[in-house]
Amino acid sequence: MSKTLQLYPSQTDYSILIVPDREAVSKEHNRIFGRPTNVPAFYAAVENLIVIPMECEIRILRHEIGHAVVRAYFNEPIPSWLHEELARKAESPAPES
Repeated sequence: MSKTLQLYPSQTDYSILIVPDREAVSKEHNRIFGRPTNVPAFYAAVENLIVIPMECEIRILRHEIGHAVVRAYFNEPIPSWLHEELARKAESPAPES
């Protein structure tokens, strides 16, 4: 992920919670943020936690890990649009050099 984003944080610690299905993803979102969601997975910076369903596309997992890497790299919060663009970039593997 760091190679794809060209961001190399000194330390990247995060947890991944694998839940049974998208309904469980929504329940976790509600627990953390106080509202349900329809997203397939999410990253919660407040808990440094990625929540994904058991059957999750690798592209979605890469996206959420991208959020964790971006958070670990920048010392200060960055605009949400930039955070999301970097996470989208993380969805595809880095080209081989």
